[in-house]
Amino acid sequence: MATTTATATTAAARSIESAAPQPTAPLPASFRPGAGVVAEADFADRQAQRVGLIANQASVVDGIHTADLFAASDVVDLVALFSPEHGLRGDRAAGEWVPDEVDPITGRTVHSLYGETRSPQPAALEDLDVLFYDLQDLGVRYFTYISTMGLAMQAAAAHDVEFVVLDRPNPLGPQVAGNVLAEGAESFVGMYPIPDLYGLSAGELAQAIVGEEWLDGLGSLRLTVVSYEREATTIGWPEAADWVPPSPAIGSIDTARLYPAAVLFEATSLNFGRGTDTPFEIIGAPWIDEDELAQALNDIGIAGVSFEPARFTPRAEPGLDVAHAEVEVGGVRLRLTDEEQFRPAATGVQLLAAVHELAPEDIIDRPEWLTRLSGSSALGDHLREGRPISTLVGSWEEPLATYEQAMTQYRIYPSDTP
Repeated sequence: MATTTATATTAAARSIESAAPQPTAPLPASFRPGAGVVAEADFADRQAQRVGLIANQASVVDGIHTADLFAASDVVDLVALFSPEHGLRGDRAAGEWVPDEVDPITGRTVHSLYGETRSPQPAALEDLDVLFYDLQDLGVRYFTYISTMGLAMQAAAAHDVEFVVLDRPNPLGPQVAGNVLAEGAESFVGMYPIPDLYGLSAGELAQAIVGEEWLDGLGSLRLTVVSYEREATTIGWPEAADWVPPSPAIGSIDTARLYPAAVLFEATSLNFGRGTDTPFEIIGAPWIDEDELAQALNDIGIAGVSFEPARFTPRAEPGLDVAHAEVEVGGVRLRLTDEEQFRPAATGVQLLAAVHELAPEDIIDRPEWLTRLSGSSALGDHLREGRPISTLVGSWEEPLATYEQAMTQYRIYPSDTP
């Protein structure tokens, strides 16, 4: 395994074809994603290489899609595109299969990695010298993009194609928290033994996947990480730049921060904001007295977050399973009060346990999904047996410490900045 980390060089960014989207709200000069670094370097050392690109709607540099930058280059030959969950341009709903198609802007074939297959197929790789990965991850184990990355790394290794991660910051920063995935609980929403919040960039995680041998067949992988660049004094990312939703439901940075606290409700009979404008920021059900629930949750005193009574009516949405669609429900809205104190993983299990205790019946209607999201059967066992949730949170400490120590060697960026 050969691993290198690329640094910035200076060169004019490539112009793009008139058919491609034009730049909007450029990032500050003090921050460049990995894709911006290679574009500014005019694809240095990659003359005439045949390339593939894994990208989605958040794969942008100064408002220009990375696919459009690659297609416009006269240095490299963009042969193929690959799309994860939600598609290349972000027009597919959560869980919706993404078909193979032709991208209308670049004219390249887009091979789906979220359909009949979730790994690049041999026919799509046979003409490639290098496969670039440019997906904005959320920094949580159950976001599917890091599973897509691992499967693509395996495919690249099997076909002797270089794999290059165009790195981007982890929106949740270096915070490490939650349950480390248990052996036997692996799935597409949990492929590696990492915690809920794993505290690494995609590039750092790729290095760990290889170094820790979390997947088979990577011994021969030619892995390159093109680091993102930022000045030490730069305001915390992504406040320094426009937020581009990495999936349709994560519309703001506040949603990204609250997502790990609310995502467990996907395994329940409650509505978790699907069918509203604020998914993962609000939960509700017809049986909930919003004032009673808000009072009970605020009385717990969970750091960094408050709970406001709310009544809302989720709208039905084509292709989505919306709990209690077109029915008025009571619930609570999560409000961040102190980002520094907020602990989303612990908040999530505390919130679920409190709602479960108040419910007239068991609200866990997808127990297998709860196991996949939480990384083991422990949370479901605690809820079913009425055990204190504090014992579950306490059980995370030793595995987290072991994980953090192991990850030290793979870190590229200062730990005091996202």
